[in-house]
Amino acid sequence: MLLFVFVVFANLAVINFAGSQFFVYPRILNERTTASNLVLQLNQDITLNLKRSSVLADELLVATSTLEGNQLELVNTSDIQASLYHDLHHQSSVIVRARDGEAEVEGIINHNLRIKPVSASKRSHRGEIPHRIYEVEEPKNIPITMSNGNNWRKITKRALDFDRFAVEVHVVSDSVHQQNFAKTQELIAYFAVLLNGVNLRYLDMREPRIKFMLVGITRSLNDAYAKHLKPGILDMDKSLDGLYDYYVKGNIPGKPDVVHLVTGQDMARIENGALDKDYTGLAFGGPPCTKRAVSLSEDIASSYKGVFIMAHELGHVMGSPHDETEQCPWSEGYLMSYVDGGVKKYRLSRCSERRIRDNLKFMPRRCVGIVSQSTYMYHYKKFPGQKVSKKHYCKKLLRKYTTSNDIFYEKLEDNSRRCKMKCCFLTSPTMKRCLNATVLDGMKCDGGMTCRRGVCGQHEWP
Repeated sequence: MLLFVFVVFANLAVINFAGSQFFVYPRILNERTTASNLVLQLNQDITLNLKRSSVLADELLVATSTLEGNQLELVNTSDIQASLYHDLHHQSSVIVRARDGEAEVEGIINHNLRIKPVSASKRSHRGEIPHRIYEVEEPKNIPITMSNGNNWRKITKRALDFDRFAVEVHVVSDSVHQQNFAKTQELIAYFAVLLNGVNLRYLDMREPRIKFMLVGITRSLNDAYAKHLKPGILDMDKSLDGLYDYYVKGNIPGKPDVVHLVTGQDMARIENGALDKDYTGLAFGGPPCTKRAVSLSEDIASSYKGVFIMAHELGHVMGSPHDETEQCPWSEGYLMSYVDGGVKKYRLSRCSERRIRDNLKFMPRRCVGIVSQSTYMYHYKKFPGQKVSKKHYCKKLLRKYTTSNDIFYEKLEDNSRRCKMKCCFLTSPTMKRCLNATVLDGMKCDGGMTCRRGVCGQHEWP
């Protein structure tokens, strides 16, 4: 049988997380808030209806990896779990904390918008904490290649006898990525929000229902698994093999179902004698609960940009190849394609669901039970699209093309209903250039409605 290695290509015009921004003062609408739900108003255009999320183990196993070995720490995540929320309509995943009686918010507002608090010295006259909303662009990728292997289907195939599967994930944050988080709790919170966003892509999966749960984190200081083509550029193939060997040798604590590496570096390979950096992810084909359940993806720390790539790579580990069949063509644009299929991009195709079900039949039976005592995502309920304004979003997207501050957006009637917009800048007093952009989850689209999973409508948010 075949062992597939899946590769994700990067967008050829990636826009980095840096640059222009706009500010909001979030506030909780207490009259519409309950014990498990809260309504968060970011500004007059963005209001999130948030529900409490559950993606974290109660106690998270954290390893700090150095040349001398791993230092292990068991972290209680109750504080984080209490503050994690999501908004299904906007596809938001955010952490909401109270600081001096005011809301402090961080995470994913929707597909493109993110939010972070800024210095408390800039509070409003009512004491509200200022937040920066910024835009990121999820990669639009091109087709991939696959390589072959041969050993995981020695496990006996069996019938699926469970209707829910909590996939326990251990995330490795490499030396470049993890250095952006001074405190372990900050790193846990970040990955809880990121994995919360991943779960939104799997909501429609049935028989079984799939939910990813964060059970462990490695803060890697020495990257013993990594191989480089040059400084700052990972050899993606050798690094994935290195991660596999690292796992096999017992360097990942606990008993996770899946191990996923998040890197703050570029990944690349040599093709036709040239360095090709147009990649963002790579994975073996699983199944979960085997040592072949490993994958890696790029992310810009604190941007939450890597949510799509992580969701896509975990799809490969769960057993889904790309959508390249007559029944589920690449052009349809579901999660396991790189074509922008609108709302389809936020869900699996029927072919992907079928392949995942088939792959899970090869898992060891012990895999179905939850091994970890803790799940780090319970308190993080926020989603990506609850964090940034349209103008800030456009400034992020257009950073590659202009340094001008004269950036604006246009909301056409037709585009608005399709959760699309145009980000524009002036090239002269009478000329403009525009870039088509996807409206983020949780962002207003038309007539007071919001976008969620690519649909403009009346959505409820946690």
